Amino acid sequence: MDINQIIKDIKRCFNDFICEFSLLEKTIININNASKFKDDYKSLKLKFKIIDNYLENIVKKRNFEIIDFSNNYSKIHQYKQHIEIIDSRIILFNTKSLGILEFLPEEMIFKIFNFMNEKDLLTLSKCGINILKIVNNYREHISLKQNTDLYQDVFYQKYLINKKKLYNQEYYTNIKYNKQLCYTMEPCNYSSSFFFS
Repeated sequence: MDINQIIKDIKRCFNDFICEFSLLEKTIININNASKFKDDYKSLKLKFKIIDNYLENIVKKRNFEIIDFSNNYSKIHQYKQHIEIIDSRIILFNTKSLGILEFLPEEMIFKIFNFMNEKDLLTLSKCGINILKIVNNYREHISLKQNTDLYQDVFYQKYLINKKKLYNQEYYTNIKYNKQLCYTMEPCNYSSSFFFS
């Protein structure tokens, strides 16, 4: 089979995955019971991983001197990015547990966070919506402590305006994909951008 046709088929599959992941995300919100959809989610992730691995193998093994390939592959990369954003939101909004942090007072959690850099905090914030809230509380605490003129800070003001949206899953399901602004589609990256712009 023509390699261009294979790549086009994969592009179509990835586009279908966007629809399936989006539908699953919306269904979980409407039913408000994520555990019912655990198997559907695992199955969808597995199918996506199989196609994604297949694509990676093609890219590694072939020497592409094809006009169509770069255009198709660029679009596939955008689709893949979109899928990964939706997937990370599904995990974020449906993980309520704080893990070991559940048993610690906020003051002690903040002391632990003092030993972490922003990259670590960003990784941690992706573990669940309640952890993201604590990480953002810590960021606010540090910002207020370090900057006496914070209310003149445009990014901080923007954060305060958007704060409620950051924790609203339904809001994110209506955002259209934009490759230049894809960080705004994912609450953890978007939160981080306010404090480290």
